[in-house]
Amino acid sequence: MSLTDRFFQDPLLAALNRVLVKETSTSWAPLMVGLAKELERARKRQANLSFAPQEDPVLTAVNRFLQAEKVRLDWHKIIYLGCSAGGDLALREVLSGVDYPHLPIVISMHHNAKFLFLSKLIMANGVEQQPQKIDSDMAIKSGRIYFMPGDKIVGYHQTDLSFKITPLRKKQRFRPQIDQVFTMAARRFGSRMVAVILTGMLNDGAAGLKDIYLNHGETLIQHPDSAIFSAMPRAALAMVPTAKVLSLSGIADRINAYSREYLVPKSFKSIFQPVRA
Repeated sequence: MSLTDRFFQDPLLAALNRVLVKETSTSWAPLMVGLAKELERARKRQANLSFAPQEDPVLTAVNRFLQAEKVRLDWHKIIYLGCSAGGDLALREVLSGVDYPHLPIVISMHHNAKFLFLSKLIMANGVEQQPQKIDSDMAIKSGRIYFMPGDKIVGYHQTDLSFKITPLRKKQRFRPQIDQVFTMAARRFGSRMVAVILTGMLNDGAAGLKDIYLNHGETLIQHPDSAIFSAMPRAALAMVPTAKVLSLSGIADRINAYSREYLVPKSFKSIFQPVRA
């Protein structure tokens, strides 16, 4: 595999390249220009060399550059997907159109106590992602997909970006309750929220979507005519008539657009360190 092929097959680097090609005006554009120049120099130096598993010249060059600039790439938007009946198929279709996400994605789907939506998902670029069941004090990280448990209430720590778990004290008809999930997230993240209502019966999620709208988050709804069960999308649209109504592929495109746009530089930590479970 050539160095150029390796560069464009890495999902993060390919996403950065797409941003640079479009000349997006962002606060971190000068950093990315410098990164691109460093990668070009690496390509010229290593054009005739093959790769060793631990000696990838592209990633070495990127890591060296980021260390010198003392930055890392972090998230600024968080995606919430709410669904019920038919949600399994809808989620798979949406996520199969998403490039390896550089934003955190949280799945809130009605399920029984024994159900775990933890099967691997194939993203648009062929990368497998396995949703993580949210646990107490779990950090909210870019590039992760999280699954809301139905037997606990999931909140958020105010001092850092992590989940806070409390016991569920009474039975709920739907677990997790999407209205509750959206409302608590809206209070924590405000305009950083992007919330999506997908297929499902009845109206859970509609009131929560309105809370997100009132807290200046973005609201998306699967087109009711494309939903296996249209009641949840229709109820959400009645509650938030200004929400964007999109196909499942349109929702994936929107997530991809946010993923490319909201890569934010923070204090340095290597983005190429192995991900710990």
